[in-house]
This record gives sequence, C-alpha cells and structure tokens, in this order.
Amino acid sequence: MASPVDDQFAALYRTLEIQTSIINLLELLISSHIQTAEDKIRQALSGLSTMDVDFEQSLPQGVFVSEVKNLTDTITPEMIADMQQIQSQADILHEAYHARTVYSYFICDSLILTIYGTAERYFLNIADQCQMDFNKKVSPSDLKDQGIVSAINYLEKVIEVNPVKQHREWELFFRWNKVRNALAHNHGVCRKADRIAVSQFVALNTNGFLLLTFDHCRRFIEDTSKFTKVLEDTITQRYTAS
Repeated sequence: MASPVDDQFAALYRTLEIQTSIINLLELLISSHIQTAEDKIRQALSGLSTMDVDFEQSLPQGVFVSEVKNLTDTITPEMIADMQQIQSQADILHEAYHARTVYSYFICDSLILTIYGTAERYFLNIADQCQMDFNKKVSPSDLKDQGIVSAINYLEKVIEVNPVKQHREWELFFRWNKVRNALAHNHGVCRKADRIAVSQFVALNTNGFLLLTFDHCRRFIEDTSKFTKVLEDTITQRYTAS
C-alpha cells in the first residue's frame, strides 16, 4: 500500500524550514540590537577627555572594563563630566551585555525545546497513523516508554519497520534528548552523568550549564532532518512491502 504518512513527513520538513528561518531572523535581531548599543557606547566614549578606556578589546566578550590612566590627585570638572557621561551609558551597556548573553540564551532555550517538541509530535502522529493503517490493537501509548522513544519503539516493535536506532542519524538526533531534559527539568544544567557526552557538541560552564548558541539550534534542526529522512525511507519500505 502507499504510505499515507507522507503528508506528516512533508509537514515536519516544512515546519523545520520555518524554524530555521525564525532562528536566522532572531539572530539578526539580536546582532542588530547589540551593534546599536555598542555604537551608542562608542559614540559616548569617543569624547572623553581624561580617560583612556580599553573598550575595543573588552566589549566583544560582553564585559565592559575601563582602564583609568594618568589621573592626578586633583579632581577636575572635566573628570566629573566624563564620569557622568560613562554613567549615563550604563543602561545601554547593560542592555548590550544581556542581549549578547541572557537574551540569546533564553531564545536558544526556547528554540531547542520547540524543535524537540515538534519532532516528538510528528513522530507520535506517524506512529498513530501506522497503528490505524496496519490495524494494530496496541497503541504507542500502551508502551512503557514516552515521547519520541515511545514512537520509535512502537514503529520498530509493533509495526515492524526495519530498525532505525542502529543508524548514525538516530545517535546524532537523540543526543539532543539530554540537552532537552536539562532545559526542561533542570534550568539548563546538565546532569553530571551526561556532561561528558553533551560537552562533545555543546559547550558547558564549570557548573554544567549549557552555553547554547544559534548555531546549536541550526545543528539540531539538521540532525532532526537527517534522522527524519531515514525514518521516512524505512516506513515507506514497510508500506511498500504490505
């Protein structure tokens, strides 16, 4: 029989493409926000008369460090004016720093969870469709596993598609499960047991906190798409054999 789940796969691919476009747009917006803030700070600091600020070197790391040189013991009105000018830019600096770090992280956090949830929903939909098409009494929800694992195990054990978990694409896709669990259940901190494995593809700080970037989101979409193609081919073979 022809595979009636083709529409599900097509919809998943389209959704992943849309998510890629969203990632590109959000990264552009964040970069533009940072650049605007940095330009304002540079403009404000360019007129300082008594201080030499090591700005160019420090700001790309998101940290503002001023180095005061050749100050005398005499406080002048010009020095006070300079300090007030620096202080007036504190909000802009604070915004630039958070755009580079906090904002970007929480956006990536949401994107990773959205991508994972999208794949999970479609894989479960495909498993449900296969249950109906092959007249199986056992449903994916009857298995002890949950989510994506439930869907894949159902397809392999009940629908009897060729094993897909033996493929490299599955390994690359499902490694993100550890990242997803850290985000969903532990505020972005990886379990100690998972840190060595996760650190092979996502940077962690000393506390095991995920340092996510937009490139990680793109890589997750790529890994999801590649595994989905393997799953699609495998299910198509199962329908063709019926």
